[in-house]
Amino acid sequence: MNYSNTVLEVMTKQLGRIETLNQVENASSSTTTKELEVIRLNNDIDLKIEEIRQRIEKLGMDRPSVNTIEINKLKAYPKLRNYYPRPSLAYVQYEERGDLIQNSFSGNEISEWNLDGMSEQAILDLTCQMTMAVTAYRTKGCSDKLTALAIIQGFTGQLKGWWDNLCIENDRLTILNNVKNETNQEDAVSTLIYTIIQNFIGDPSVFKNRAANQLTNLYCPTMSDYKWYKYTFLSKVTFREYHFAIFWTEKFITGLPKLFS
Repeated sequence: MNYSNTVLEVMTKQLGRIETLNQVENASSSTTTKELEVIRLNNDIDLKIEEIRQRIEKLGMDRPSVNTIEINKLKAYPKLRNYYPRPSLAYVQYEERGDLIQNSFSGNEISEWNLDGMSEQAILDLTCQMTMAVTAYRTKGCSDKLTALAIIQGFTGQLKGWWDNLCIENDRLTILNNVKNETNQEDAVSTLIYTIIQNFIGDPSVFKNRAANQLTNLYCPTMSDYKWYKYTFLSKVTFREYHFAIFWTEKFITGLPKLFS
């Protein structure tokens, strides 16, 4: 009996120990996990994401990324007279001749005359074109006064404002009814052109003297400015009465860079 009681007691203790271990394991394995909080974006971030999405949609990812039209444009070389795509020499410049405007007048229509923003040289060129139109009108049988009126009808911009507002009625009548004292012929066109030069440029004699001063102080700093130097020099030297003098040839050469002069 004592042996049986001892064995039962030991077995009871072992069973109690096993139950205790099972409870500890169950307690450790049944730990609860903490749920993650849902991250909520504010309204500003939502708007930015929506804006980015709309921009991506506008890119048109389904369209081809290669623009064949632009590629074809790269293949278009400038139209030059040379057989190779290279600018011609500075004293030839074939490719610039197509940009020159050659005016022609038939005498059957009114031409527009506008000198807004023009330099003094360009205004003088415009008056030369007026004389070309005058010749065309005269070949059609127009009198000098009618020719002057046809020129005036084409005034726009500053010229029209000058004729309508700055010239008083007496000045307009004087210009249109002017006659030559020697032959008593109408001289309205020449008077009109001379008056335009007087009002928009000044005294032609002063303009010639100023051209001489500009020629004296004109220099070509580098050969890249050669065309500008040549055109400016020729446009000024032609106003001089003795433009064929050797002095002007020497002045043109000395105005070049020292390496060439």
